[in-house]
Amino acid sequence: MFHKFTESARKVVAGAQDETRKLGHQRIGNEHLFLAALSQYELGIDIDEARQVVQRLVPADQEPGQGHVPFSTEAKGVLEQGLYEATGTGHKLISGGHLLLATIADPGTVASRALGELNVPVADFRDRVIATTLGD
Repeated sequence: MFHKFTESARKVVAGAQDETRKLGHQRIGNEHLFLAALSQYELGIDIDEARQVVQRLVPADQEPGQGHVPFSTEAKGVLEQGLYEATGTGHKLISGGHLLLATIADPGTVASRALGELNVPVADFRDRVIATTLGD
């Protein structure tokens, strides 16, 4: 599936690994993909504030990951959902914007809950992401 990723999507995946380490987690999750994608775009959300919210929602692990950081099952689902977001918006390749949309596709995700804590309605954010990011 990675052959269908644009450069921005690849940057999200690489950035998610960095976010995982910053937050002291063992696996790349939905929240790490969300933060990595969010950091690429001007969407009116402060990345440091979003990171603080995620830290409250998902405290650091007792033993943070070292070396290669694997994807959680949820994060793998986000990558797959990115393909559906791409095809649903008429694109053949998966961009960072599609991955960002995928992180909020399920209202129970950490990304969706973080938006709620930031007082950003998910539907409004989704519209903003589509308008801002899908040209890359």
